[in-house]
This record gives sequence, structure tokens and C-alpha cells, in this order.
Amino acid sequence: MFNVRPPFTRAGWYKWMVVGLLWVAGFFNAVDRHSIYSLFPVFEKELGASQLELGLLGSGFLWAYAMLGPFAGYIGDRFPRRKVIIISVLCWSLTTALSGFSNSTNMLIALRVLLAVCEAFYLPTALAMLSDHHSEATRSKAVALQISAMAIGQVTGGFLGGFIGERFGWRLVFFGLGGAGLLWVPVLAAALYGPSKSLAGKAEVKLQKPLLMAVADLVRISSLRLLVIAFVCYSMVGAIISTWLPYYLFKAFRLSLTAAGFSANFYLEVPTSVGNLAGGAVGDYFAARNFRGRMLTQAGSLILSAPFFVVLATAGDFKQVAGGLILLGFIRGAWASNVMPVICQIVPENLRATTYGIMNCLGNVSGGVAAIIASRAVGTRLGMGTAFASCGLLYWIAAGVLILAAWTYLKRDFRVQAANSIELVEQRGDTK
Repeated sequence: MFNVRPPFTRAGWYKWMVVGLLWVAGFFNAVDRHSIYSLFPVFEKELGASQLELGLLGSGFLWAYAMLGPFAGYIGDRFPRRKVIIISVLCWSLTTALSGFSNSTNMLIALRVLLAVCEAFYLPTALAMLSDHHSEATRSKAVALQISAMAIGQVTGGFLGGFIGERFGWRLVFFGLGGAGLLWVPVLAAALYGPSKSLAGKAEVKLQKPLLMAVADLVRISSLRLLVIAFVCYSMVGAIISTWLPYYLFKAFRLSLTAAGFSANFYLEVPTSVGNLAGGAVGDYFAARNFRGRMLTQAGSLILSAPFFVVLATAGDFKQVAGGLILLGFIRGAWASNVMPVICQIVPENLRATTYGIMNCLGNVSGGVAAIIASRAVGTRLGMGTAFASCGLLYWIAAGVLILAAWTYLKRDFRVQAANSIELVEQRGDTK
């Protein structure tokens, strides 16, 4: 009785309804994760948090999120993705609400780690579900919308964290955000389903191999190894920016707590969300014409956006910082919206969540290290500027690796994946 699908899930427009349902979930995911960074000065004052402890609030989350990544992705491939997503949203919303009861920095760090455990299962599974519902013609646009939700959620989290924390106290931030997420859980339970055979010509393909065997299969894909290196570089940059940019603006330009939290996210993440959509459309356009199109779109966006980190490093006033963030955000947007679509080009469909989980693991471990290293530089404007400038170098390294992959291994791996897809279709036909 509980597995009966509502009739609307067979409609042609349902794949876009799935995008909408996951857009809201992804928005809450990012708000809950990023609202805490705007509260760092409050934690210094009320909880006596040191700079190291503030760094651990960011890095502790990233490391726990990373450690769960491969297993979380594997669960998303092994079990019904709908159930994995619903349980993840439920658990992270409860954990966010519980964070409001923290009475020490250590307790807050522990709950941040628990939040990471809960959220780790969401993104790999959600992106895999979107890829299941969408073909090559619309996949990047669907993924771009999910990524844009998280970018807008980061902006909202930064604003709400500073605004509510400054006026009503930091505890209300966690109580309110956790409660909002809990209200979305029954909506997902009622409306979110995987693709039906009548809609996409296939059902979800469950992974049957043990995790270590699945990882061994993925390691053999040469272009995927290079994509992972690029992902790690991008993640290191993201960790430095998301963790320390609000604090940097607060200290270096003497913005208020609300203004620093809002500005660090608004001027970067809103243009990024627009860039995600534009980059998704560009990726879909070039992918229809050449199999290298998506990966080269990613490389181009990183090459062009890297110089704007120099603006952050050398800006003399806040207006220059805001302008640099806007251009950086828009141009870099084509990266994220094409990651899962590139994975779909070279990885079998029953290994895609596992792949993204592994990449999240490696990216967030590296990002956590990068955030801690950057914490040694936040004491001076020159030091933080140097950290931002190094982010541009990491983008260029990532772009070079992507170009190498596109012109060496991608063609072979693309053909192998096409053959694997045909084999999976035949296996489904044998089991009907």
C-alpha cells in the first residue's frame, strides 16, 4: 500500500516537479549549514570561542561530511533514493533545532558534526535522482536549479544568521531554521518519487556490489580521477571563502554583523546561482554537439573567474570587493551545474551517487584543511588577501586538469559508459 505511486508522477511535467521539491530541500540544506558563519563574532563574545574553535565549527562539519561521503553516496545507490532523501531532511532539521540548546562551543561543534552526518546523505542522492529523471538534453539545467537553491540558501543563511542573531539571539536562528525544515518533510513524503517506467523508460537501478568493489570500478575511470582532482581544488577554495569571508568583511571593512554575513553571501552566491543556470544551459548546448562540451565549459569558467580573487586580495574599499564577488560568482557558476552531468557521461547510472559521495569526501577533507590553514591568516588583512589570491591559483590548476582530461581520456571513458548503459538496459529487460 505504501509503495503505490500517485497518478501525477507519470505526467510529463513531473520531472520538473521533482526539481521543485528538491530545490526547497536543497535550500534548507544550505541555510542550515551556512547560517552559523555569520554568528562567529557572537560566539566569540558569548561562548568565549577562540579562532581555532571557530575554525573547527567549519572544518569539523566538513571533515565529518567528508568521511560519510562515500558511504552516503553508496546508500543512495543501494536503497530507494526517495527514502534516503526524506530521512536525511528529517534528521538534519532536528539536529539544527537541537543546536539552539548548546551551552558551550564544544557542544556546538559536536552538533555541527552530527549535522554533517545527517546532511551527507542528501546531495549525492538528490543529484542522482535528478539525473534519473532528466535526459542529456535537460540534465545540466535540472542540476543547475538544485545548485542554485543551495547558493540562494547560503545567501539566506548568511543574512538570517546575522539578522536574527543580532536582534533576537543566536539560539532562535537554529530553532527557526530547524522547524522550517521539519515542515517540508511531509511534503516530500507525499510528492517525491523516483522515475517510473512509463515516464523515463526505466526504473531506478540498484547497486548490488559491496562499496569497496564499487570504488575499485570507479578508480579505473581515468577521466574521473582527473575530475576528482579538479573537484578537490574547487572545494578548497569554497571552504576558505564560505568560512572566512564574513569574518574578513567584519574585521577589514568594519561592517556590522548583519552586513558582513549578508554581503559575503549575497554578492557572491546570488550571481553564482544565476551563473549556475546560465552554465547549465551552456553545458547542455555544447554537450549536444560534442562530448567534451561540458568539461570544457567547466574549465573555461574557472580560467575566467580566477583573476577576480586578486580583486579580493587587493581591494581598497568594499565596493571593489562587491564588484569582484559579483563577477566571480557569475562566471564560476558553470562549474557546479556540470559536475554531475559530466559524471553521467563517464560513470554507470548505478554508481553516480557513490561517485559524488567519494568526491564530496575528498573535497571536504581538503576544504577542512584549507579552512584551518586560512585561520592562521585572518589576523591580518595582508594575510587574508594572500589566502584569497591563492584561491585563483587553485582554480587555474583545476582548469588545467579538466583540459587534460577532456583531450586524453574522456573519449574512451565516454564510449565505455555508453556500452555499460546498453548492458544495464538489457539486464533490466531480462528481469522484467
